[in-house]
Parts: sequence; structure tokens; C-alpha cells
Amino acid sequence: MSKAKLIQITHDLNIGGLQRIVVELARNIDREKFDVSVCALREGGAFEGDLLKEGIPVFKLSDGRKGVDYFTFWKL
Repeated sequence: MSKAKLIQITHDLNIGGLQRIVVELARNIDREKFDVSVCALREGGAFEGDLLKEGIPVFKLSDGRKGVDYFTFWKL
């Protein structure tokens, strides 16, 4: 049986409550059942390195420009 793909989405991976929850969910999910990754809509941050060290892929959708990216939905 193949693993279900699961992606946790957050606006960034800087230190904060939402980010901490996303990281803990990604770390503690049953990896025998789920192929987990994390997507940051804006940028990485302090938690990005921790996730990568644990083998959890991190995708960042921002191209580094400031302002609203109206094509984020299509990138997802």
C-alpha cells in the first residue's frame, strides 16, 4: 500500500505559534502512512533547517519580491 501525500501549508517558517504547530505535526505524523512535506507561502525561516535535517521537504512559493503574489494559488 502506498503512502498518502500530505502537505502542511503556512505563510512562513519563522518562530511563531502557527509555525510551531505545523512543524510539530510534520515531525510527529506517522511516516509509514504519510509522505509529509511543508509549504511556506512567503519565505522559509528559523524552522526550515530543522525540518530539512529531519528529512521533511520544504517548498517556498515566494520569488523574493515584496507584495501580494496573485498567482500563489496556481503555484500550489
